[in-house]
Amino acid sequence: MSESAQKTIDVVANVFKSEYAEIPLCISVVQASEGFELYSTKTCDPSEMEAITVLGLIAFEELKTSITSRTNEKINILIFRTAERECYVAPVSDDIFLVAAAAPGTVGNVMPLLDGLSAQVQYELSKL
Repeated sequence: MSESAQKTIDVVANVFKSEYAEIPLCISVVQASEGFELYSTKTCDPSEMEAITVLGLIAFEELKTSITSRTNEKINILIFRTAERECYVAPVSDDIFLVAAAAPGTVGNVMPLLDGLSAQVQYELSKL
């Protein structure tokens, strides 16, 4: 991992820590067999997460090509649905994304949270 990527991860982790001290970062909210595998700085089993446990930070270059529509308009939040959960991916920068995993049907609670976090993280990154 590059030094700049690590610095970015540290900034985002600090944002999460100040607001959500007890919430773990998550990995693999979408499995490779479904076409994507998302990583973050810490590990926890997504099946152990609460209904609206948030906060995966991923630096995943390949996902960049998936967050634009066919008309090349940026999609604000990308949603993946699996049998057990819905996964939301919000772009922060070209290679940094926030991931939320929630129980099916909780989209109304997760979207505003991701929007707010995304804006806060973008602000913190602008100071780097």
